[in-house]
Amino acid sequence: DIKILGHLEVLGWAEQLYPYEDRLLALGPENWKVALSLYDISNPENPQMISRLYFGEQYSASEVYNDYKAFTFMPSMNLILFPYTERRWWIPVADYMQVVDYSSNGLTARGNVEIHGVVKRVFPLSDEKFIAVSEKALSVIDINDRDNPSKISELRLVRNVKEIVGSKNIALLLTDSNYSHNWWYYPEDITPYYRYEIVDASDTIIKPAGEIFSHEPVVWVEAVNNGTLILKTSRNTEMTFYKISPSPHGMSIQTCLKIENFLSSQKTTFTGNLIVDTGIINPGYLWHYPDIILFSPPAVKTDALYSPYFFPENHTTVAILIDPENLEVEKALLVNGNIYYYTENSTTYSYGITSVGQFLYADSENLYFSAYTLEGEGYYTSSNSTLK
Repeated sequence: DIKILGHLEVLGWAEQLYPYEDRLLALGPENWKVALSLYDISNPENPQMISRLYFGEQYSASEVYNDYKAFTFMPSMNLILFPYTERRWWIPVADYMQVVDYSSNGLTARGNVEIHGVVKRVFPLSDEKFIAVSEKALSVIDINDRDNPSKISELRLVRNVKEIVGSKNIALLLTDSNYSHNWWYYPEDITPYYRYEIVDASDTIIKPAGEIFSHEPVVWVEAVNNGTLILKTSRNTEMTFYKISPSPHGMSIQTCLKIENFLSSQKTTFTGNLIVDTGIINPGYLWHYPDIILFSPPAVKTDALYSPYFFPENHTTVAILIDPENLEVEKALLVNGNIYYYTENSTTYSYGITSVGQFLYADSENLYFSAYTLEGEGYYTSSNSTLK
C-alpha cells in the first residue's frame, strides 16, 4: 500500500527530484529564482532540509524545469552541473552552466560560465573537462578551477535567422538578439543587442563576409564600393548611419551620423549621390523633446556638432539629404502642402495639396511623395496624387 510517511513544508516547489542514497536533490523556482535544495530523507517520517542555494540576480529559470536530463549529478566527483538563464523581468539576458559542490552534509555554489544558448546536455570529456551542448553551440568547459570555470572552445551548430536586411548582393542576417518588437515595454536596465552576420552573394557561392554587433536594429543597408557598407539603425526617435569597411580585424566603423528627435518613415533611398530619408520632426507624443532636429555625431566622429535646424511646428515632414562619402547632412527640406484660394462670381474655390503622405522614391534630381489634393467649392472633391 502506498502511504504518506512524512512531509516538509517549504517555500517554492520542485520541478525535478533526484534521490541519492538517503538524500534528495530538488530543483525548482522560489520567488522567481532557481533554487537547488538538499534534503535528508534518512528518516522518512521526519524529512529535513539540509541546504538551499539560489541562482540569478533578479529573476532566473532553468531548462531542468522541462527536461530532467539537463541536470548532471556526478557523486564520484561530488559535482553537480546544470543550466540556468538570467532574466530581467521576462527577458532572457544570459545563459549559464552552474557548478555546485555536493556532499551529504550540504551544497556549495561555485562558479559559472556563460554559454551560447540554453544547455541541454553535459557529457564528461576528461576528469575536469566537459562537453556542453546547447541548441546553438557545442562548448568544451574546463572546471579545474571550480570557482572560475572557463570555456575552452566553441562550435556554433545552428543559426536561427530572425530577420534579413539586404541590398544588391549583400544581406545582413539577424542571428541573435535579446529584443522582440512584440514587447510593448522594455526595461530600462537592459541594453538590447543585435548580432548580424554579413553575407556576400555576389558569387555563385554565398559566403560570410563579417559580423556586426549592435545595440540598435539595422533597418537599412547599402553596399557602396570595395566592401564598404552604409547601415542605418533606428530606435524610437533616433536613427544613426554608419559607414563600415573591412579591416584585418573584421568590419570597422569609418564614420557615423546620429540624428535625434526624428521619427523616420523607415523608407530610405540611395540615389548613387545622396542618401534620402524622410520622417517627422518632433512627434507630438514625445513632449519632452525640444522643437528641433539635432545632428550629433557619436564619439567615433571628432568634429563639432552640426548646427541645429529649427522647425516651428510638430509633425513637420522633412526630407534629409545625406552625403554618403562623409556622412554629412547636405540639406533638410520641409515638405509641406499648400492650399490656394480664388473667388469667382462671389464663390470661393480652392485647389492644391492639403497633406503630404508617404515618401515614394528619389531619382538623381527629384523626390516623390504621395499627396492628397483638394479642388472645388464647399467640401471639395479629393484625390490621390504624387508630389514632386
